[in-house]
Amino acid sequence: MTIEPVITILDFTTAAIPYATAECHGIDPKRPGLVNRVIKDKMHYAILRHGFASVRISKISRACGRQLLRKAHADYLEKSQRYCDIRDAAFVVPKAIEILSGHPADSAHEKLHDKVMAHLAETRKLYAELREIGVLKEDARDIMPEMTETSIVMSGNMQMWWDFFTLRIDGKAQKQIRMIAVAILYAFARLNNIFKLHPKYEECVCSPKIACEFTSSECDKTPDTGR
Repeated sequence: MTIEPVITILDFTTAAIPYATAECHGIDPKRPGLVNRVIKDKMHYAILRHGFASVRISKISRACGRQLLRKAHADYLEKSQRYCDIRDAAFVVPKAIEILSGHPADSAHEKLHDKVMAHLAETRKLYAELREIGVLKEDARDIMPEMTETSIVMSGNMQMWWDFFTLRIDGKAQKQIRMIAVAILYAFARLNNIFKLHPKYEECVCSPKIACEFTSSECDKTPDTGR
């Protein structure tokens, strides 16, 4: 069974952005459409630095987590394998490997799938055996695969998030992190219309080349197959 990423918005603050924008331009912060106009027409994204958000990203693989941690100008805390025993941790298996099981029994694809599943089970068993003889968690963890499930809290100002969406909602990005970026962007857009101005807001789900496989309940956009 596929494990899909789960996004939880922990904090979302944009109240200071209109005031920072007004300070810069010397106008009333309550002026209608002020922030939207500066973002859309002037592309003055520096005003977004005065907003902030924290997001918990869970049900992802360690491999995906490494990609998240590459984003500059963000702060992170990840579930620690030094402090947490992971003998019962789930594995986030890529769909490319999971679908191998859909081939006929005894086929080369099915056998490879079985080998991968056996490998994962064996590493979990070895981890447990190491812990039982007193090997520290920080040492036993080194045998665990990149598929091991993890969770991360990612925090930063809104300009960082804007840049994150630009970089990761792209057909060249790995599928799992692309899905994460899309989910966060749409969550942000539901909280503040500023993020509906992001170029990827329309593109990410409505373009077949950046398919995200979201269900209609997860996304308020309808894919446009005519593009």
